[in-house]
Amino acid sequence: MPTGLTVILSEPHDRAMLTLPGTISALRPGDVSDELLVRARHVHVASLYLQPGLAAGLSEVFERAHRVGLTTSLDTNWDPSGKWESLSGILEHTDVFLPNAAELLAVTGASSPEEAAAKLPGTTVVMKDGARGAQAWWPEGSCAAPGVEVDVVDTTGAGDSFNAGFLAARLSGHDLPSALRWAVTAGSLSTRAAGGTAAQATRADLPA
Repeated sequence: MPTGLTVILSEPHDRAMLTLPGTISALRPGDVSDELLVRARHVHVASLYLQPGLAAGLSEVFERAHRVGLTTSLDTNWDPSGKWESLSGILEHTDVFLPNAAELLAVTGASSPEEAAAKLPGTTVVMKDGARGAQAWWPEGSCAAPGVEVDVVDTTGAGDSFNAGFLAARLSGHDLPSALRWAVTAGSLSTRAAGGTAAQATRADLPA
């Protein structure tokens, strides 16, 4: 089975992705063994709808992760079918949900981000909002972080960089407002060069 490959067609106001799944779709819940989980601190899953085999049992994987003391996070990315299947059970065991604004509204059927977050009361919702920055809601409160002004070359990978900044901050002990600032900075700075990793933020680039 070939390695997965995505071709990204980027225009100033739109973007299209064409993916050959290859081994991406081969991952199954059983591949995430308890032996692997006990060696980790956190389990993050992205591109859920490119991994239907994993998605079908991800709630069980996350539940096992919680049993051994790990935290969990999910970034579904867009569901091309528009069905958003498998999510209700998964979100019950998701500590941090990291959608963009359109995904959050589609997943919940809500008319506003605030209403959407209220429909997910047991999960910390961290919403990417493009150049406007990001917002987060959790059981004890909410916060927002403004966007960072940069000369945008390519937004490929910005969402993944955002996720990495947020999770790195949280796993380093930062509170939620600080983690959101790390996330927005990491996501914004990644757009300064073509490709998903050429302009990745370093620790020195992130807020104190």
